[in-house]
Amino acid sequence: MDKINFTKLISSPKIWVYVILVIFLLITIRSSLVIVDAGYKAVILRYGSVAGVRDEGLGFKIPFIDRAIFFETRVRKQQILATAASKDLQQVDVTVALNYRTEENMVDKIYQELGMQEDYVDRIIIPRLQEATKATTAKYTAEEIITKREIVRDELVNLIKQKLGTLFIRVEDVSIVNVEFSPEFTQAIEEKQLAEQRALKAENDLKRIEIEAKQKIVSAEAEALKIIKSNLSELVIKKMFIEKWDGKLPLVLGNQPTILDLSNLISEESDSNK
Repeated sequence: MDKINFTKLISSPKIWVYVILVIFLLITIRSSLVIVDAGYKAVILRYGSVAGVRDEGLGFKIPFIDRAIFFETRVRKQQILATAASKDLQQVDVTVALNYRTEENMVDKIYQELGMQEDYVDRIIIPRLQEATKATTAKYTAEEIITKREIVRDELVNLIKQKLGTLFIRVEDVSIVNVEFSPEFTQAIEEKQLAEQRALKAENDLKRIEIEAKQKIVSAEAEALKIIKSNLSELVIKKMFIEKWDGKLPLVLGNQPTILDLSNLISEESDSNK
């Protein structure tokens, strides 16, 4: 009996109408909802034109008519490799990493002017990154790119901000990840550094030798003076005084030899000559 009633029930056209209506209602409800994840914005399109923006969370739109395009507003990273030339025409491969975010209050403008997010990364961000990198490296020699890396980076940051700022893209940070030159130039740099190290070592060795020589001279002079002082008797000193004496007596007597001392010294000198 129950089986017969169930068969009649499912074969009834009304039942299928109700089922279809329920399914349609569920689809309609789902189509009218917009679920925006954290860190995203949703641009609502209606017949191809922008009809509004939905923030993160649950939102609504017209079912079957509106369409949601999602934009990530968190910080994103884009890394590129740019082959450029330095001021002195050396080939340089620069790897640049860009951290940026989409201006969250301008996602509708971004879609209207630049298109979908992944599209404008390939069409706008990457080419302008490469252009800015090539323009910056062309202002510096290959050696300056190495020795003035922070200055090069700061100039690159300013140039990238200029190129992307008008496109509602906010630059958070720019890093020069790696810089590579041609094998020939790299070898030349290494040889130059070795030559500078050898020259510095030779200069230091020369200074050390000069200092040691001066120290030996001072030591020898001190030793000679010590020997002279040890061998210089009081008699010799008095004799030297007599040889230098002009025959005039000093007006003030101190530790200078007296007349008696001089007489004794002359007598001793005469006896020694005999």
